[in-house]
Amino acid sequence: MKLLPGFLKHCTSTVTIREVACYDQVNTSETYAKLPNLQYMYLSNNQISGCIPENIGEVVPNLSILDLSNNSISGFIPNSIGNMKVLEALDLSRNKLMGPIPTSMGNLKNLRTLVLRGNTLSEQIPSSLKNCTKLEVLDLGDNQLAGNLPSWIGQSLTSLRVLSLRSNKLIGAIPKTMSSLYSLQVFDAAENCLSGTIPDIFTNFTAMKVTEKMADYNYDRKHNFYYRVSIDIVAKGSMMDYTEFLSLVTCIDLSRNNFSGRIPESLTKLIGLRVLNLSGNDMIGKIPQEINQLQELESMDLSNNLFSGGIPLSMSSMNYLGTLNLSYNNLSGPIPFAGHMSTFDDASTYYGNENLCGPPLPTKCDSPISNNVGDLRTGSPEVRQFWISAGLGFGIGFGGWYSVLAIKRKWNNAILKVMDFIAEILITRLQHLFPRRNR
Repeated sequence: MKLLPGFLKHCTSTVTIREVACYDQVNTSETYAKLPNLQYMYLSNNQISGCIPENIGEVVPNLSILDLSNNSISGFIPNSIGNMKVLEALDLSRNKLMGPIPTSMGNLKNLRTLVLRGNTLSEQIPSSLKNCTKLEVLDLGDNQLAGNLPSWIGQSLTSLRVLSLRSNKLIGAIPKTMSSLYSLQVFDAAENCLSGTIPDIFTNFTAMKVTEKMADYNYDRKHNFYYRVSIDIVAKGSMMDYTEFLSLVTCIDLSRNNFSGRIPESLTKLIGLRVLNLSGNDMIGKIPQEINQLQELESMDLSNNLFSGGIPLSMSSMNYLGTLNLSYNNLSGPIPFAGHMSTFDDASTYYGNENLCGPPLPTKCDSPISNNVGDLRTGSPEVRQFWISAGLGFGIGFGGWYSVLAIKRKWNNAILKVMDFIAEILITRLQHLFPRRNR
């Protein structure tokens, strides 16, 4: 099937040909008449081959949506595509396109969605894209793009909701200017050659701090604009295609790079984050005790790094967590196999940590109590903070009850009986959980 067959001259607004197994080779030498009234062109999921006509920008200058995804289109992206000044969504993903991204794309000032995933595009990401300030979705994954991750992305594209640069050849550090992406819900830079420490840039990632959902499609009532976005995200150990439920996704994937250093403190504040993948790097330090603030986290992969210390007890309260991988680090001590953590009963979750012990690993802990609870004087800062907080809480609570008893003397007997009953239960439970240690 020709990309611009003759019957299109009769179309006044929209042409949609999807999943009908149309195939043929595009004739780039054919002269096409202008189609100034055509606004929407959906030709995805066919078997169209050949090249995009070099004068496509003159033939369909008033397109709002151009979707040629999932075909076998080859060659270069023509420069004339920059003449489509009203274009709002361009999807050329999963084709056989090669060469650089044309700098003329910087002329597409109304562009909100640009998806070029799954081609063999090369060279650097053109700086002219910084002029596309309305961009909400920028997906350049699975190509051969090189150079640094551009600093102008954070400076100019502040409306981005999805930024996917996965599986390219990008180098260098994550620019600190990325901290301005307050609308970002998906940040996927996995499988590149990025290095350095992950900067503490997440403070202003507002969209990942709240549980409000973004729309699962781009819709503009004024221009009658409608376009569904399909994004590939690695979650729960496998690649998943999010279209219908894109509104539910908040994801940070920086796996399989060369990052070093510690987990940034601001990352633990992203309470709306659902997918976190930092695996396959050279990161060090402890897993932050505050990781349990990520209460909506469903998938976390920290495997194949150099993390050390114990697994935080606080992780037992992460009730939404469905997939966890802490394998092949330098973690030590007892596994906090309690609360929600007891659902991760597959030993492979913890493989490659020689100094971890306790279920579900076969290695038994020599002194589980001292490792898990610790002594107030010699335990970890987290343990000391726990017992200090518990003591303060008990003191304040007891003081409040004592004040009530002093004022309402008629309540004394009833309340004291209840407190005595509660104390007896607590003592019994504590004796069961923490039997006397042999000295």
